[in-house]
Amino acid sequence: RALGELSQVDKYHKPAVLAESMKVDASRVASTWWSNFREPKQEMLTRLQRLLRSLRPLGAEWSSSILVCHSLLIQRLFKDFASTELEKEKSQLLEDLRQRKLQNCGVVKVSLDDANLIKDAELVFDTKLV
Repeated sequence: RALGELSQVDKYHKPAVLAESMKVDASRVASTWWSNFREPKQEMLTRLQRLLRSLRPLGAEWSSSILVCHSLLIQRLFKDFASTELEKEKSQLLEDLRQRKLQNCGVVKVSLDDANLIKDAELVFDTKLV
């Protein structure tokens, strides 16, 4: 069912292609990777840039990735990594994504540009902001 719904969100992917090409990398959550101390903002931004690069690596065979995370991380990504294109085209949605939280199990579909900035965003699967 999930593959069928994903194919409705991204018209370029069909369920059979998605099932065959999906790779799940959970290696980064096998152990504690975080510190109990607040990291400096520049270190956080560097870490988030690495995260975005890992979702869209240069020369990768795939064009889609799925990131499961907390709404606070989503807010931070939209605050620090939104493109000027997104600011112009969807300013109200961008403001909402920066200030409000996704509902539990909510989904926001994003597209990254070549600089790994968020160039487009769309709430999918009837996701609401709370």
